[in-house]
Amino acid sequence: MNYPCLVIIDVQEKLFPAMYEKNTLLKNLKILIKGFQLFKLPIIITEQVPDKLGKTIIELSSLLDSFEPIPKSTFSCAGETEFMRKLDRT
Repeated sequence: MNYPCLVIIDVQEKLFPAMYEKNTLLKNLKILIKGFQLFKLPIIITEQVPDKLGKTIIELSSLLDSFEPIPKSTFSCAGETEFMRKLDRT
């Protein structure tokens, strides 16, 4: 990794409602996304088994012009080859 990047992990339709202090989390994620976009820094998004847990919530995905979330079935992002590749390219 050569530059800072924002990694948003599994903020999905079926998971988000159960997250601790979800409204504060959402507010802070929006601020982070806008800040990283302002400085043209990369944003990486993962989705845990999206066919079962849904996509990234619309409140976040709508802020991103184009994003390709990395689907994963492992608990750790480091277990996903595509995540590690994308991380190395930043």
